[in-house]
Amino acid sequence: MGTNNADEILKPLKHTTRDWNRYFQDEGIQQLPQYIYGYYWPRAQTINHLIKHLPREGTIVELGAGMSLMMMLLSSRGYKTMAIDNNPEVVRLANDLNQRLGAGVEIHEADLFSAPRLFPKCDLAYSEGVIEHYQGSELDEAVQAHKKLGRKVVLVVPSIHALKAADQEGYTYSKLRKVCERNGLRVIDAFGYGVSKYITALLPPFFTARLWKLLRCEAIGAVCQ
Repeated sequence: MGTNNADEILKPLKHTTRDWNRYFQDEGIQQLPQYIYGYYWPRAQTINHLIKHLPREGTIVELGAGMSLMMMLLSSRGYKTMAIDNNPEVVRLANDLNQRLGAGVEIHEADLFSAPRLFPKCDLAYSEGVIEHYQGSELDEAVQAHKKLGRKVVLVVPSIHALKAADQEGYTYSKLRKVCERNGLRVIDAFGYGVSKYITALLPPFFTARLWKLLRCEAIGAVCQ
């Protein structure tokens, strides 16, 4: 993996106004064990579905990767992983963490919309917390960027039950499916996470994995091809 055109000028992503460096600091990235636990614990369904739809030793790229923790986990399981983010300070922090944990993730600074011109196509392109920041033609362009970078695409977005933020939009499963379909992607699998810890404590994984549509998940995901 790596860039196809390393000399191309990478323009900063102008669509997102949130200070992501401050966001990760506020989330407690300096308290690494607690931060990692808090990140992975609710995302078991995401991890399971990424592994389910990746071939053995397959390639995966995460767009808007932030700290790249998902790619670090998959790298430890033998997958070839690449992470892309447009924020140079976040990329620096992610690279530091990548080295600290001994992970093998390729982490690049790049804009979402220029990434398909710069990087090779992978078995799977994944993002969480990205496309909900766009609307209209920009939303379609963002989804198309995923499609160009992955033979399969996994999109994870906040549901209508998630805490509202000024710069993002909540999704229903039906809405996410329609966005995928109008961009030529067929949804072949779906999941959710972030159900109340009290509910998940009472229900075995067999039930929470199948009844997520009936529960108030904070995030929902679609697997497309």
